[in-house]
Amino acid sequence: MLCCDSVGDLYTIQAAPPTPRASLSVSTTLWHHHLGHLSSTTIDTLRHSSSITCNKVEHTLCHSCYLSKHVRLPFSYSNSVSSLPFELVHCDVWTSHVASILGYQYHLVLLDDYTHFCWTSPLIRKSEVAAHITNFCTYVST
Repeated sequence: MLCCDSVGDLYTIQAAPPTPRASLSVSTTLWHHHLGHLSSTTIDTLRHSSSITCNKVEHTLCHSCYLSKHVRLPFSYSNSVSSLPFELVHCDVWTSHVASILGYQYHLVLLDDYTHFCWTSPLIRKSEVAAHITNFCTYVST
């Protein structure tokens, strides 16, 4: 991309007029996707500095960017108060995008409302959740 002469241990770079870094002429939407969902102002800055060229300027919010801007709604206030351990246990199952070496792709999380102790169980299939909760109830009762 650049040729220069070395002077001793250093390479000097001569200032040159800005040239486009990418020679494809595409829409700003395609640049937005290829450059990691940059904002429209950043893409405009790249266009004006001649770093990219565009033949069609669009300023639309893509589906991925729209979803990433969502804000979680607040949880509603709960009136439930536990006075004993294991009176109320919160459960959640979450999915890992990558399976572990042993094939676990799901995780069951159990949280005791009173003690705030947390148990996690790796699962290969979601169908194992009921059995793990049954085993947990047996464990708790003993």
